[in-house]
Amino acid sequence: MQQRTFGKRNAIRPTSGSINPPSSALPQTGLSSVQTWLLAGAAFLGATGVGAFMLMGSAPPTPTPTVSIPEDMIWVTSQRLARHSCPSVACGIVGEFYYREGVQPLETRDGWVRVSKYYYASCTNGQSDYVDSGNAQCSQINGIVDGQFAEWVEASGLSAERPADPAEGATGLAKSIGGSDDFNLYRPLMLQAAQKLIDLNVCTEAQLAEWGGFFASVNLKPRKAYFAICGQERYYVDLTTMEVFQ
Repeated sequence: MQQRTFGKRNAIRPTSGSINPPSSALPQTGLSSVQTWLLAGAAFLGATGVGAFMLMGSAPPTPTPTVSIPEDMIWVTSQRLARHSCPSVACGIVGEFYYREGVQPLETRDGWVRVSKYYYASCTNGQSDYVDSGNAQCSQINGIVDGQFAEWVEASGLSAERPADPAEGATGLAKSIGGSDDFNLYRPLMLQAAQKLIDLNVCTEAQLAEWGGFFASVNLKPRKAYFAICGQERYYVDLTTMEVFQ
């Protein structure tokens, strides 16, 4: 199951300072977008759907234990599925779900599915702090009423059947990183990236397996950057150049 969703409501926070790898000095970005992660926990009902991350703090916690899957769970079939503040593409985007991620349908309306309860929109000067892109107005037309809104996704990106696991039948290193974001798209590149982290002595296969592999970087878009959590460190790999950095 995918590990989390993204959005300002559960946003990636920048960290300061640099972290030295145990060997082979890696280039530092020097960017405020270098990320620090903390897993807040999975929630099937609530504002962010299954496996949402509240990303803050400085050190990753113990991975979330396996949870049971409700019978009415439906599954994301799009590579990315935008979470809107109301059932319209004209409404603000507050995050996205990932391929094979599970959500619980709470309401359907004209080809849209509500996947969260209503929650605080964090309005500042008439704008919602949680909107990543698009309409951020705290207005009824944007789905925000009395300072609250819910998340909606297009039904066309959902299915009652979960897509096949791209890591099914995998062995060795491929099995260890089979839970990576976009593994279905970049399996060979991610295997190469994982082996590079191991060869640099900054990650072990067991550490990569602990979190299921790589997480897509949101703040480094459009760069094809993914990172792994190894112990208390985060190591990024650009899948286009195979550059490793922190």
